[in-house]
Amino acid sequence: MRTMYFLTAAAVILPLLLSGCGSRHDVKNMMRQMRESELVIPADLRRIDGYSISEAPPERKDAALVIYYDSLVCGSCRVDKLAQLDTLFGLERTFPDFEVLVVFSPKPAEVEEIQVLLMKRRYPHPVYLDYSGSFRESNSFIPDDSRFHTFLTGKDGKPVFIGDPYVSKSMWDLFMSAVRQICL
Repeated sequence: MRTMYFLTAAAVILPLLLSGCGSRHDVKNMMRQMRESELVIPADLRRIDGYSISEAPPERKDAALVIYYDSLVCGSCRVDKLAQLDTLFGLERTFPDFEVLVVFSPKPAEVEEIQVLLMKRRYPHPVYLDYSGSFRESNSFIPDDSRFHTFLTGKDGKPVFIGDPYVSKSMWDLFMSAVRQICL
C-alpha cells in the first residue's frame, strides 16, 4: 500500500522533474528520505486555539496532514489565508482518525507577531507555533523546498503522500484515496 501512494505521488511530482527545479535524482532522493523517516512532534510546540494557548502536543491519529510553514514563508500572509484550510479541517469530522497539523516555524523575531495574529483572528482550528525551531530540528528529513512541506503521514508516522492536495483535482483525488485507505 505504501508503494502505491509513493508511485502515485511520484507521478504528481513529475512536473517538478520537468520544470528543471531539481534533477530527477534529487527529487527521488528527497522522496526516498521522506518515505523512510518518521514524523516527530516535539513536546514544546505551542497550540493556539482561538484565544487559548497551551503547550500540549497534538494527539497522534492514524493519518495526519502536516502543513509546515518555515521561517522563509511570510507568516502573517499565511495566517491571513488559514481559512483556505477549512475544507481540510472539515475532513476531521468525516474521518475521526484523521487530523490536520498546521505548524508555523517563524524566525525568532516574528514569533510574537504570529502568535498575536493567530489569537486576534481566533481561527477555529488548532494551529501549532514552533517558537524554538524544534520541529525543523526533529524532522530534518523535510527538504527546504516548500513544495514538500505538505504531506500526509500514515499509521506509522511516515509520509505516504507528498504535496498540496489543493493544487489540482487529480491531486485532491489521490489525497482523498490515501486518507480513505488509512482511515477506513
